[in-house]
Amino acid sequence: MPIIDYKFYRETIYGYQVPPEAFDTLAKAADAVIEALITSPDGNGDREFVEYTKKIAAAFEIEELYSNGGIDAIAGLSPSLSGGTEKVGSYSVTREKRQALTIYGMPVSATARLLLRRAALTGRSYRQEELAGTRGRDTVCRCRPACAGKGEGL
Repeated sequence: MPIIDYKFYRETIYGYQVPPEAFDTLAKAADAVIEALITSPDGNGDREFVEYTKKIAAAFEIEELYSNGGIDAIAGLSPSLSGGTEKVGSYSVTREKRQALTIYGMPVSATARLLLRRAALTGRSYRQEELAGTRGRDTVCRCRPACAGKGEGL
């Protein structure tokens, strides 16, 4: 079950972009993205603040997915990220490839990342390791001080 429902999205976030029929599918994908970004599940220790922040981050991620093609964004086929040329007769349109952080091809909301970082749910090491392709492979853990660099947090 997604971390937020359509009622929360409309009444708390005042979201309007995502139609109800697309919401549940995008919410499930957004949950997966948010969970993949979290490196410190306890965050700053304030459980209520952490849970609320996760909900707000999920809402921003849902809108990011929707604005990048909805179901196509989940499949990694977002036209706004891939660029390319479309041609009909003598008319053509060329789009440049947009640079964005993605997880398994799904775009990640910059606002969601900032919110999670503010609640101490994620750290820089995740992004650096993910982009370098070294996450979970003999890297030194810098995201969880409790493990003292033993790599137990990966």
